Amino acid sequence: MKVVNRANLPVKVFESIADEIQHHRSLLDILKWARKQPAGTLIPEILSDLIVQDEFNHDVVIPWKNLHFVYETTCLGSVTAIAIWDHAPNADELLAVRVNEGWRPTPSKLKEGDRVIGHAACLDR
Repeated sequence: MKVVNRANLPVKVFESIADEIQHHRSLLDILKWARKQPAGTLIPEILSDLIVQDEFNHDVVIPWKNLHFVYETTCLGSVTAIAIWDHAPNADELLAVRVNEGWRPTPSKLKEGDRVIGHAACLDR
């Protein structure tokens, strides 16, 4: 799994962290890893934010020490990308990064017609 250094960490620090989290392939992997962390490195809830970008793509934010890991996941909980941030990114920041990297939301098939469900619906406004 590719891990992106959005926190501009020094190379050695980033590589050390990336080596530890690059094998996370599902939400279950993340939770198992989180349970093994020393007291005080994670907030008690483990997960600080979950942004539903569209029906099929979610961003899971996990604070760790003074950093934030953002896992891009599918609706089924598979991890598709990981980024390390130096702050807790908000939904707009995460959406902007996705869009700038070529991502587009997938409309849901509804009785009333196709439309994007989730935060990414703001792109249609």
